[in-house]
Amino acid sequence: MRRLLLSCLVCLFVTTSAAAESLRVPASELHSVDGTVMFPLRKIAESLGYAVSYTPLEVTLSSASKVLKINKQAGMLYDNGHHMYLQSEPQLIENVLYAPITFLQDHLRLSLTPNQGYYSISARTENQLEIVNQAATFEDPYLKMDLQFPRLEGLAQTKQLNSAIQAKVTSLVKTALQDREGLMAGKEKPRHQYDYYLNYLVKRNQGKLLSLLFEDYYFTGGAHGMGYKFSYNFNLATGRQYSLADLFSDGVDYLALLNGQIRRQIAADKHMADAYHFDSIAPEQVFYLTDNALVICFQSYEIGPYSEGKPEFTLPFSQLESALSPQLKEFL
Repeated sequence: MRRLLLSCLVCLFVTTSAAAESLRVPASELHSVDGTVMFPLRKIAESLGYAVSYTPLEVTLSSASKVLKINKQAGMLYDNGHHMYLQSEPQLIENVLYAPITFLQDHLRLSLTPNQGYYSISARTENQLEIVNQAATFEDPYLKMDLQFPRLEGLAQTKQLNSAIQAKVTSLVKTALQDREGLMAGKEKPRHQYDYYLNYLVKRNQGKLLSLLFEDYYFTGGAHGMGYKFSYNFNLATGRQYSLADLFSDGVDYLALLNGQIRRQIAADKHMADAYHFDSIAPEQVFYLTDNALVICFQSYEIGPYSEGKPEFTLPFSQLESALSPQLKEFL
């Protein structure tokens, strides 16, 4: 890859020896923004040992081992060198800084459990795995690429897992560079660069299960770009990569089971019922795992208009328990 610069930026998701004592956040301290439940970020972060500061344009959370910077103007998060766009940002409301549950889960590595009148919040106990953020960039007059992807260290199976991730990234870069060659060969040169981005989130790193969610974005002009989600769901004990069918016991009609769960969620929400045209998931549907749920992902236009984004449906393990494979249950 000509002029492709690779650099390693360390982003550590370290295991705590034991989960921290739970913090109780009463429902009265929560806030709702466009249907998203927001949590008091300063209170939660300071209970974990972070110093929190903010200006109108930037929020900073810093501890001895981790620095998180949220640039509100750019909508970017900088996490020990790993940078990404935020879909839902912390917000200052009535002089209190609030953050959505996904921010707490994905970036502060917290477990949040709803109870009667409050949420119980604690640090996750995660696998002994180091996740090193890698960045690959390329830019010329025709194409700008900014790719970030993980390299896994600390376990015997990481070579196998890294090979799978690297093969995917190499394929994506090859396709982007081929598109660039096509632009250069055209009679009319483009008036702007094509942009290609790739990033990821660690959705689960518990119980010998690692779930990584990737999302790319390709802009070639027009009203908007297009993006695609894909995931890797690994068994860290064996190196096995799970398919959707692998999650369920033999003989279980998992498609019918999951379709039923998704249809019920759509029917219970008027907006979704009006906007979505859902028939069935595919056997190879993109999914990821959290500490307590299976999450089914759809691409843009797959079940709704572009304005609906890439819908996701969270299906708690507690509602699927009888159908899950015995091997998977050992790690949940």
